Amino acid sequence: MKKLLLLLVFIVNLSNDGISQENSLLTQANSFDVKLNTEEALKLYDQFLIIEPKNMNVLLRCVELNAFLGNVQKESNFKVPFYEKAKIYAEKALIVDSLSPLSNYSMALAMGCLINFMPLKEKGQTSRQIYDFATKSIQADSNYTKAIHLLATWNYEIASLNPAAKTALKFFFKGIPKATEEEAIYLYEKARKLDPSMISNNVHLSEAYKKIGRADLSIEILQATIRLAPKSIEDVEFKKKAKALLDSLK
Repeated sequence: MKKLLLLLVFIVNLSNDGISQENSLLTQANSFDVKLNTEEALKLYDQFLIIEPKNMNVLLRCVELNAFLGNVQKESNFKVPFYEKAKIYAEKALIVDSLSPLSNYSMALAMGCLINFMPLKEKGQTSRQIYDFATKSIQADSNYTKAIHLLATWNYEIASLNPAAKTALKFFFKGIPKATEEEAIYLYEKARKLDPSMISNNVHLSEAYKKIGRADLSIEILQATIRLAPKSIEDVEFKKKAKALLDSLK
């Protein structure tokens, strides 16, 4: 009986050690993330995923951070490897749960990063897939702000294509849903109501209002945005854009 009790204590201690290791890795990764040390955060998130490979929040954050690192590269050929890594994490998230709002948003985000580096004949189908993944994410959670923002951006970018590009997309792929600037603004506004502190959404909404000649609304949103405290490295970059856009409107 005594040996059995000792064995149980040993097993419990092993379990607690494992949990402690997981918590420590995640805490350190989050700390680096908050301190804007993106590459160190990614290394620790990767180590955490070895222990807990199905953690959806961490998989999503790895998609987002790789997308960010790709975005800030100055040379196009340096962007793609980061975007491809983002897609790998998104694929893992879909394997974990293909119905999750996070996994579907992750794939829409990763494909949105890669689409500009695809041959023209592939862009139509990819654009449709981005739309579908973003829509599935919203269907799974109608208030998932990130997916609403992404679908707004999809509408804005497709609607902003020049006539020749639109014709080419329709020629190679006829299944693209109709996209309008009005729908983009509607979705950006919806996301803003759900989360007024989402700096990226505020900046994109301001750009949309500027384009349709509503500089007054753009200025109002930007003035509120530059007072917000950034929560991530992405926020830091978008806050710089908000300041530059506001200066251009004065």
